Amino acid sequence: MAFLLAVSSLFSCLQAIEYIIYTQDRSFYADSMPFLYEHQIAVKLTLKTLFDACIWSLLLDPNRWKILQKIQNKFLAP
Repeated sequence: MAFLLAVSSLFSCLQAIEYIIYTQDRSFYADSMPFLYEHQIAVKLTLKTLFDACIWSLLLDPNRWKILQKIQNKFLAP
């Protein structure tokens, strides 16, 4: 989870740097949209989905929930 937060922070910082460069000199990107800005929705959505999956994996730990313990014991029983 910490890795995903670090990647998300790094992406946001790189995107901010890219935006500053874009506002200072639009010809730097040959009058096209910056790469990270162009793909921000897909990247942010992927990171959010992975982060939510990490949270759910913590919540669905069988040691925390009796019903999950029963399901686990049923399938692991010989």
